[in-house]
Amino acid sequence: MAKNKGIPLTPREEVQDADDLRMAVKEIICDSKTERQKFEEAVIAITVEQSLKRYCQRIRRPDFWVGESEFLV
Repeated sequence: MAKNKGIPLTPREEVQDADDLRMAVKEIICDSKTERQKFEEAVIAITVEQSLKRYCQRIRRPDFWVGESEFLV
């Protein structure tokens, strides 16, 4: 997102931004049933391939790559 705004980031800042975004999605999808209900389309996309429990375990890892379902959030 920073690149789209013309804001240069160091590689370390890019990693930190990616980690922050991943954790924001985790908080919505994994930590809050109320918030999760607002993103039903993303939950459906996630659970096509794996259980929500497994997803919530995996998204906490720094090597987890986000995809379409996370962008829906």
